[in-house]
Amino acid sequence: MSWLAKILVGLVAVVAVVGLYSVFAPPPPDPNAITNEEKYREVYAEAIDQALPLMEVLDSGVALSEAQLRALDEAGDKLDQVNKFRPDDFRSYVLLSRIRLALGDDESAKAAYRQAELNLPTRIPDNERTEFAEIQYGFAEVGYQLGEYERAATQLNQAINLVPHPKYDLLKARILVQQQAYDAAMEILNSLRLDAEQGEAADQLIEFIRRARAASSESAPTSGGSDSASLGS
Repeated sequence: MSWLAKILVGLVAVVAVVGLYSVFAPPPPDPNAITNEEKYREVYAEAIDQALPLMEVLDSGVALSEAQLRALDEAGDKLDQVNKFRPDDFRSYVLLSRIRLALGDDESAKAAYRQAELNLPTRIPDNERTEFAEIQYGFAEVGYQLGEYERAATQLNQAINLVPHPKYDLLKARILVQQQAYDAAMEILNSLRLDAEQGEAADQLIEFIRRARAASSESAPTSGGSDSASLGS
C-alpha cells in the first residue's frame, strides 16, 4: 500500500471515529439544570417571584408588555427545570400550566396540566388547606380555559371542600354555564349578587344566561316535528 493510500485510510478511520462519537456521545450538560436541593429552592423561588405578579396583572384584565411576556416565559423555563429535578410536585405544574396558557401555548399548558393531575395529593394537612384550595382553584381555572369542564369541576369542588370562597363559586357557575346547566348556575349566581367582589361578574353572567335562554326559545320549533328542549331545562 502506498503512503498516499495509507494516509487516505487513516483519514477515513478518523472521520468514522468522530462520526461514531458524535452519534453515541452523551449530550453536553445543561448549564441551567438543577442538580441539588439548594439550587432547586432558589430557582423555584425565582420563578414564583417572577411569575405571580405578572399573573396578577393578567387576572386584572390588563395586557402584558413585550418585556413582561418575556419575563413570564423565562419564569416558565425555570419551572421546566424545577419539574425536571422534582417531577412529583403538582404545584409547580399548576403554575407552569397557567403560564403556558397565558402565553398562548395550549399544548404545553395541557402537558403541564396532565402532569399536575397525575401528582395531586390525596391528603391535605389542616394547616395548608387555604394554600391548597388556592392551588386547586388555579388548577380548575386552567382546566376551564382548556375546555376540560368535567375535570375543572372536580378540581374546583375539591377547592370548595377545603375552604369555600365566592370566587370559587363564580368559577363553578361559569363551568355550569358552559355545560348549559343554567338552573344550577343561576342558583349559585343569585347567591353571589350581593358579594362585594363577585357581584358584578355574577350579574353579567346572569344576563348572559337570560340572553342564551331567549335565543334558545326563539330558535325552538313551534309546530311539527320533535321539539328540542330549551337549554338549561
